[in-house]
Amino acid sequence: MKILIIMPWYSIWIFKGNSRRILNLIRILKRAGVEIFVLEVIPYTLFRKSLLLVQDIDVNEVNPNVHIYVMNNRLQSRGRINNYIIRAILTLRLLLKSLRYRRILNSVDLIHVPDSRIEFVGLAYVISRILNRKLVITFQLVPRYLKEIAIDKDIGLFRSAIRHYLYVKNEGILLSLVKSLVLWLYVNIIKRSFAIVLNKHDYDILSKKYGVSTFISWNGISKPNVRHLNYDKYRIVYIGRDERKGLKDIMSVIPLIINEDTKANFVLIGPELDLPNTISYGFVSERVKWSLLCSSGLFVSPTYHDSFSLVIAEALSCGLPVITYDLPELRAIYGGCKSVFFVKKGDINALRDAIIRLLDVDENEYVKLREEAMMCSNRFNWIDVTRRELEIYRDILRST
Repeated sequence: MKILIIMPWYSIWIFKGNSRRILNLIRILKRAGVEIFVLEVIPYTLFRKSLLLVQDIDVNEVNPNVHIYVMNNRLQSRGRINNYIIRAILTLRLLLKSLRYRRILNSVDLIHVPDSRIEFVGLAYVISRILNRKLVITFQLVPRYLKEIAIDKDIGLFRSAIRHYLYVKNEGILLSLVKSLVLWLYVNIIKRSFAIVLNKHDYDILSKKYGVSTFISWNGISKPNVRHLNYDKYRIVYIGRDERKGLKDIMSVIPLIINEDTKANFVLIGPELDLPNTISYGFVSERVKWSLLCSSGLFVSPTYHDSFSLVIAEALSCGLPVITYDLPELRAIYGGCKSVFFVKKGDINALRDAIIRLLDVDENEYVKLREEAMMCSNRFNWIDVTRRELEIYRDILRST
């Protein structure tokens, strides 16, 4: 089997869950005898430097059989419109480069775009039509896209533009109309392709609401190489950098917890903040991240939007009970785990109460929660993920 993977990333951020998922899939698919063709903006040589920091990945194991790329002009803060123009130019250059290598690409059996951003999907769709191959899209953030689309079945383009204008605000009607046209095309592209999602909630949205041929897969994690026999039960870990991951909520809840329980202390990975009883890191390596998780006692993830939340699976593998917001996507994955506790989205008081309850449990109950957490994490291994992805590829190739 030969698969063309289209990854037109604009910048290297190798530690994002989606990036790690793609690299691990390439690694294990190659072990299974699948030939991987990669089309991307960022040269693979730049990835090799970043891969040295990623646990359990040998740079040679993700070297594609065929690699076609264009050089990336580094995106800086030049204003939103200028960035759109640069991305459009890079995407066009990548399309033209693919046409030059059409003879080589004609041998692929399937085209897979592992990122559901509009421009990536559009490029992959054009190439799939040129090569006359089936297109597979992995959706990492389905709900976000469907909310942004604001287009329901049988709603005309003009009406959808008005809805988009009212929903987004601060945009002119012309820009709203253009965006609505692009999003309308996007919806029609995914209806003509095959989708892979990571949870049952997203599966229902795409398959039932939009009639897309959808398959469920999941994510894998690399088990920590670092193990701590001694851990601080009262150390609470948060990983995230922005409001979408609940940064404001964790900043609000820290003083409330500190006032209630003087033993509590926090470790923040991502932001650099000056808060009481808190050690705040910016970027950390994989090894440091695992060391901090394994030596802590509780993981809090007040995320507002997630399709899988790789960090929750990683925290569970270190034996940490988890508190997170009650998102249907996350409940579909972690709802059966007794060490994952859900609270109402955005409810700071409920978040505080849940943290305090777990800090106050007796040692025997806490040890059981840690054992349950590690058992829950056993579901997320790359071998099973890759087997599932191969099943999906074969089912798609067999479909008419």
